[in-house]
Amino acid sequence: MDRPLLFPSFVLPWLGFFEVRLLDFMEAGHLSSATQALVDKWLAWDKNETTRKEVVELVAKNDEATLSKALSKRIAFGTAGLRGRMCAGFAFMNEVTVIQAAQGLCRYSMKLMSKIQLLIAIIGTSKTLIKP
Repeated sequence: MDRPLLFPSFVLPWLGFFEVRLLDFMEAGHLSSATQALVDKWLAWDKNETTRKEVVELVAKNDEATLSKALSKRIAFGTAGLRGRMCAGFAFMNEVTVIQAAQGLCRYSMKLMSKIQLLIAIIGTSKTLIKP
């Protein structure tokens, strides 16, 4: 019997030759349904090869505690903005959380300033923590 993939086949090039099958983990009872749903959501949204690989490896190791910690809570926007460790998961800094924060800021600004004809935003980044 052919089993469904954990993520759509068009995403596989992002992971090279990784092939993780959903039912292989679910049949063994490795991840709770709540954690599996969060993993599925993360893999559907994340396009970064490094952070996707982190999550796939945690699933392969059956590391429910780390997956739950990374995916169950969202990073908080504080007085200094978004700050946190750079790694996979909604609770940390990564491309997904930055994109979502930028989208939220845009939606809020557009709602607040609905009568303004032109809205310009500048979003910066620091490459100081990114290893070559």
